[in-house]
Amino acid sequence: MNAHAEAYVPAQTPPSEADARLSGTNAHSRWPQRPASTPTQGAQAAHRLDDCRRVVPGNGMRRAQRLRKREDFAAVYRHGRPYRSELLILRALHTGQPLSRFGFTVGHALGKAVVRNRLKRRLREAARSFPVAPGWDLVVNARRGAQEAEYQRIRSAFGELMARAGVLRDEDAAE
Repeated sequence: MNAHAEAYVPAQTPPSEADARLSGTNAHSRWPQRPASTPTQGAQAAHRLDDCRRVVPGNGMRRAQRLRKREDFAAVYRHGRPYRSELLILRALHTGQPLSRFGFTVGHALGKAVVRNRLKRRLREAARSFPVAPGWDLVVNARRGAQEAEYQRIRSAFGELMARAGVLRDEDAAE
């Protein structure tokens, strides 16, 4: 008989399908179980509120700090005041809200998606490095030449525009 013609026959029979699924903590008794989570309240909840009011370096920009809707961008373009530099255009609109939000735009003329996304990451990092007063919606447009500029040049241009717009928080008020 040919070795390839033999059929595989398991030594044990598989469990029935009714026993195949176990729910909850009985599913994998060898795995460590996570403790049940408790609802967040008190100091922990307040800490999370504080976190969304400031930009935390290294953790990215929180969802509440980003302009995401077309209407929000349109309001800043329509009513906000523009400030221009060689590399960037900053549009600032005072909203009076408890936190400031950022929007970043990079046009197709500046390059393909990789170039545009890298430039937006640099702009977000520059935004995180400045203390912005609450209550502003800011849209930053990259101009031609920003895609080749070094990060320090982009950051200094961004800082100058924010200082001219008056959106930076006073250092005395921050402490």
